Amino acid sequence: IKLYEPSQAILAKENGLGIYAKILGKGKEYLTKNGVLYFEIGEKQAAEVSQLACKYGEIEILQDMNKRDRIMRIER
Repeated sequence: IKLYEPSQAILAKENGLGIYAKILGKGKEYLTKNGVLYFEIGEKQAAEVSQLACKYGEIEILQDMNKRDRIMRIER
């Protein structure tokens, strides 16, 4: 893993939610109406990241080929 993943992916703060909180905290300043954010999420992070994104608009969780939650689509 060390050879292929950035250190932030391995040593993520706040149980891996820190970067999502940072982006979502500032996102409304930059995201236009009807703008869309996409996040790659861990298979067990959908509920927690959804909670951070609840102030936006529509939230959709997309699954990978193994039917695991993997992508979050957030529309303003």
